[in-house]
Amino acid sequence: MPFNYNDFRELVRSVGLSYRDLADDINQFSNAKDLELTITQQTISNLHRGLKGVTVQRIDLFYRYAESKGLDSLEFYLPPPKYVPSK
Repeated sequence: MPFNYNDFRELVRSVGLSYRDLADDINQFSNAKDLELTITQQTISNLHRGLKGVTVQRIDLFYRYAESKGLDSLEFYLPPPKYVPSK
């Protein structure tokens, strides 16, 4: 799934928490919303460095979390470029 690592980095920067505290905050948010997803400090680090792919469920979690922080302009999913068939 195409993931927008730049907007994820913006989320990390805007929230201003350490990777561990951000993972804890996202996990508390996830538990409060009954989403049953967890994020680790290592996952945050890998995503921040662009080293890990992301599931649809985690992209949805990041959207919801960002929106709860007033960062609803961030786009975590990058749709593939439009296919133009050759002639």
